Amino acid sequence: MTLIVKAFLLTLFFVSLYLSFRYLIFSFRVVRGWDKVSPHNAFSRSDLPEVSVVVCFRNEENHLGKLIQGLTEQEYPRHLMEILLLDDHSTDHSPEIARKAAETDYRLHYIPLPADKEGKHAALAEAIAHVSSEFIATTDADCLVPVGWLISMTECIVRNRDSLVLGSVKTEAGKSVLTKFQALESCALQTVTAAYANQHNPVMANGASMLFPRSLFSDYLQEEGRNIATGDDTWLVHYAKNKKQVHTAFSKNPRGIVTTFPQARLSDFMNQRIRWLSKGKNYTDKTSRKAMKFIGFINLSLLFFFIGSFFNPVLRGSFINFFFLKALADLLIIIPSARYFKQTALLWYYPLFALVYPFYTLVLAIMAGRPYSWKGRVYR
Repeated sequence: MTLIVKAFLLTLFFVSLYLSFRYLIFSFRVVRGWDKVSPHNAFSRSDLPEVSVVVCFRNEENHLGKLIQGLTEQEYPRHLMEILLLDDHSTDHSPEIARKAAETDYRLHYIPLPADKEGKHAALAEAIAHVSSEFIATTDADCLVPVGWLISMTECIVRNRDSLVLGSVKTEAGKSVLTKFQALESCALQTVTAAYANQHNPVMANGASMLFPRSLFSDYLQEEGRNIATGDDTWLVHYAKNKKQVHTAFSKNPRGIVTTFPQARLSDFMNQRIRWLSKGKNYTDKTSRKAMKFIGFINLSLLFFFIGSFFNPVLRGSFINFFFLKALADLLIIIPSARYFKQTALLWYYPLFALVYPFYTLVLAIMAGRPYSWKGRVYR
């Protein structure tokens, strides 16, 4: 082996160490952000804001009834809340469920989307014309909300009421390896979401649990809203951050944890991830783009060293060091949310998760931008 080759391999070894420790530092910062506590306000009953809960649904007959029950049982003054159920041209029995519920509770309003509009973005834009409250709360039609959800979200509103609140969303683990993989990934995403929000530099959001001023969303639709299939949650967070005067908080009240369910089929899982990824390519937020590029580069670098390990023992050692240090960093990110959601049993599956994740991100990167199917529609 020539001296030049030895020097090159040694350089790659130190590069792998450098990247590993950079990723470890990133994970420490994320954990530190998670540990920060957002200020809470104990509003008197007379000072609580009016809230319109907006639910956009399409073909959710298996979940919508349970969600509506959870929303109508909220520990929030009845006269201060309304629930808007926007039907995105469902073809199952979801509209019947929504209409019947609206007939029995004056707070519920069934709103079918006009024939010339479709998609979640269009449904949210339609909702703004019907909202009469100071604040809007959103959740997804396939979720379960606890009775303390709404009150726990309003506790994070600062006194000047110019606040955007991100809520905790737990993914059920299910019984299969695929569903447990989704739950582990969700734990990591929740930790990162909370960490950046607690440091007043939010990079992502989950529309399954959000609360924001009606005026903020109205301004967003006029200035930044675009014709997209998904992504209004994160786009709104970026917009609010740019306005600077909007306070962003993450609610970690256990009584407000919203539960969502994983995709049971691999094809549905991949379509969902491609749908999520499709909005990221258009992000203009510098912090979000920097974080996405950094994490993507780390995973691609790990794959490079994995391939190289088959050809050279030095690269094999570089890969082993890189893999275990990265696995440690990811584990540090997952543990806080796993504890918070009482899903620590999932950590037994973490070694498999750590092995698969770099390949999974590579497949997503390759498939990004391709057409995907969601809720019976094909998006390009």
